[in-house]
Amino acid sequence: MVLTTYGPAERLQSQRGDAEQGFATAPIKLDQTYITPAETHNPLEVHATTAIWEGSTLTLYESAQGVVNLRGVLAQMFGLPKENVRVITQFVGSGFGSKLWPWTQCPLAAAAARQLGKPVKLVLSRKMMFQTVGHRPLTQQRVRLGASREGKLVSLQHDYVYHRSMLDGYHEDCGEATPFQYSVPNLRVTFGRAKRNVGAGSDMRGPGRVPGLYATESAMNELSEQLKMDPVKFRILNEPKIDESRAFHFVKAFGRVL
Repeated sequence: MVLTTYGPAERLQSQRGDAEQGFATAPIKLDQTYITPAETHNPLEVHATTAIWEGSTLTLYESAQGVVNLRGVLAQMFGLPKENVRVITQFVGSGFGSKLWPWTQCPLAAAAARQLGKPVKLVLSRKMMFQTVGHRPLTQQRVRLGASREGKLVSLQHDYVYHRSMLDGYHEDCGEATPFQYSVPNLRVTFGRAKRNVGAGSDMRGPGRVPGLYATESAMNELSEQLKMDPVKFRILNEPKIDESRAFHFVKAFGRVL
């Protein structure tokens, strides 16, 4: 599968040195593309909302990871002061990020309860869970590594694309850890977005970083095989002493690292 992007072909996320030149001159190279499929939120406890109105006060019983956020969103949607919205969560039967905010069943239950003048409980079916409560987007990641024959990284390029819905602004940050993960003088991280007719992406346990690390760590394993070096030894050799992503910007601004 090839993901095509919309808008700018690539967006620069992090850069230091000259990654392309470093890769071109490196004696040992790896250029590989990794794909991770979309992963659907589907905890054992399905999403459900019970909504009760008492005059202009709305009470929600919901398994939520973010009761304050849910309260604020519902207050805004129904034109209520925040003190008129109460969210009660006694237990969370797993969420992994899918219960950080209200999904469609929540305002629908509140609207139905207000219209009917009685409490309403709305529970998603297992089938609905595959479409309406977010997912980890599909990713396509190209990783290019260059190293010396002794195993020292000289270049790292991480270019990733992920799919997203036509309307939402969710960012699957696969390059979050890449700039500071290993010691390398030449680095570039870029990303692109592919619009698709799919539901909104959302946080899932270790958002962005998890599929990102899958790609970069797979590449490190493959390069260690080329080097005929133990993969753990290879990583130790390239372990950074400082956060080089911050150090680069400090040097650029002040000319030295303290």
